[in-house]
Amino acid sequence: MPAAAAKKTYTATPVTGSLAYDIAQPEEEAYFYSLPREAIANAPRIDEEVVQKTRAVPRQAIAPAAVLGFALAAALLVVVIFAHVGMSAASENVLALEHQVEELQKRQDDLLIDYETAFNLTELEDYAINELGMQKPRSDQIYFINSTAEDKAVVLSERAESVSLVDRLGDFLSSIAEYFG
Repeated sequence: MPAAAAKKTYTATPVTGSLAYDIAQPEEEAYFYSLPREAIANAPRIDEEVVQKTRAVPRQAIAPAAVLGFALAAALLVVVIFAHVGMSAASENVLALEHQVEELQKRQDDLLIDYETAFNLTELEDYAINELGMQKPRSDQIYFINSTAEDKAVVLSERAESVSLVDRLGDFLSSIAEYFG
């Protein structure tokens, strides 16, 4: 069967061109089909030659979005660098302040020790007796004062009479005059 299918031919001569009808130009087709087959077969062949167009040279241009992106990236890089510089400066300040706090705490401890030793009551008493010549009071040197008079306070009553607006205004102006005068 495959050998029989290979022997089948549809036309006796080879076909050049297209056998499809061109509806747009029926006169030319009629002329073409009216020619004998030998004339069609011996007709000069027109080979189309593909002429290469001049190749366009791509222009090298930089996209504005790329320029904007690079500028933004550079600005962010500068901001990050300044942030790191600021952070390192802040770290140095923190370390210096921590060192200063340690020194001040040591100084505070020393001053607290000096304060506690300065107000030792036994040392003060010994200094007063031996250096200044002071003595403890005897019982006949102690006196108590008793007052039989009662404590009293006098509350001044407010003026019962109503003060007019003119009097208040006069008092106010006189107090201002005293202030500036």
